[in-house]
Amino acid sequence: MPRGREGKARIEGDARRDVAERGRRSTAIRRYLQAAERRASDENEKDVVPESAPEPGA
Repeated sequence: MPRGREGKARIEGDARRDVAERGRRSTAIRRYLQAAERRASDENEKDVVPESAPEPGA
């Protein structure tokens, strides 16, 4: 196990990398969820029947 300044620098470097990786991952997940939400919203809009359409069986 490293000791002194080298050990502390290594631990700090590892911690910075972990935080950076989590930040990238959370951004990617956020983008994915937003895209999925947008896609679902678009699909719902396509399913809406226009008001001018005649009702079935009329």
